[in-house]
Amino acid sequence: MKTCSTTPLSVTTDDVFTKPPSRPRAIMEVNRNGRYSIFLDGRTGNGRWRKQRDDDGDWRIGFSGPLEGSFSGLSWMNWDNFGQSFSADIANSREELVCFQKGPKAAQIQRELKKSLIADGEMACQVADSKPLSITFRNGRYTTKKGRGRYREEVKLSGSRSWHVETKFEGGPFDGAEGNWSEDELGNRRLKINLIERNFRAFSMSSKSRGVAQCTASAPPRPDPIYGKKAAPDHPPLQAGIDGRFYNFRVGTTIGFDGMLTSYIYYNHYRFHPDGWVAEEDPVDIRDEIDCTRTRPNGVPICLRYMIRGA
Repeated sequence: MKTCSTTPLSVTTDDVFTKPPSRPRAIMEVNRNGRYSIFLDGRTGNGRWRKQRDDDGDWRIGFSGPLEGSFSGLSWMNWDNFGQSFSADIANSREELVCFQKGPKAAQIQRELKKSLIADGEMACQVADSKPLSITFRNGRYTTKKGRGRYREEVKLSGSRSWHVETKFEGGPFDGAEGNWSEDELGNRRLKINLIERNFRAFSMSSKSRGVAQCTASAPPRPDPIYGKKAAPDHPPLQAGIDGRFYNFRVGTTIGFDGMLTSYIYYNHYRFHPDGWVAEEDPVDIRDEIDCTRTRPNGVPICLRYMIRGA
């Protein structure tokens, strides 16, 4: 676990806000000596962290002080192409704090948040029982030929570390409706507007959804970066290395939800370069040749090194 003075962006899974926060709720400095300091809700606290195995033999992180482990006193440290993230409980509280490493990881989370919110601009909509309609969104307001109104977005970080946004319309032709917005990596934007009828009973709640409109628009793509800013370490090139694409596979079995035993084949694809680099590739995702002289956003080389012995 690399913990050299990181400053994560943080929110809790109980925080609900109507616009992106201008600053994180907590700022945390983590040191290799097993100590951390945290500035949380206007107060500074200090504590310790430790690395240990759980009952299944997996490595987890334990905290003492202002933070506590989220699961039986321990927390998972997640690591991906952008950096680290983890969750921990705030001591003497039921709130779960989620922290993201400063830099590429925090930038990725902010980028995903922006793509989860309705963007200002015009959308073309197909409206139920009506002719197509154009809607313009601007600073929490929407305008159509049939009238105008407001919309309110409530943002929350879900337990799966993804943003959950609830959009509610007030006034105008969509008064009382709720929206579901999405934007993919190609810049395709979609907004589904529904009227939801909720029936509350003593011990249950039921709901019925009726589609009101579906809106679309296109925007410049905002994909996640493939490479980081650093170059991969230099290595002496191999002599007569391998050049080409190869794959291996393994066969396994799994039990489905229906209790049936199912077999599967899992493939690993590799692109070997004669200078000693090898890239792990998925043929479905290949667009351009991977540049093995670069690193991922988290600073780790995007390719692996290989050696040839006994040839």
